[in-house]
Amino acid sequence: MTIEKESPISRITIKPEKCTVCRSCEIACSYHFKKEFNPKISQIKIIFDPKSADLRISQENGCDLCKNEKSPLCVKYCVRGALNAEKVE
Repeated sequence: MTIEKESPISRITIKPEKCTVCRSCEIACSYHFKKEFNPKISQIKIIFDPKSADLRISQENGCDLCKNEKSPLCVKYCVRGALNAEKVE
């Protein structure tokens, strides 16, 4: 996902193999947008199928990379380092 804005960060990369489905990213994201801890309104979604152990992480189009923050909150609060913020030249 690439988002144009005035920031040194322009993309969030995801390493699904590091994700433990803790959903900290969803909680942080929902707080950024609505000042509410509610993963249902998060712009990042963790989708885990326990039967197949399939894990998908998606980002909705409303992601603004946590404008006015030093770094995206989903990245900041990802305990296992599954999310990273990068600058795209």
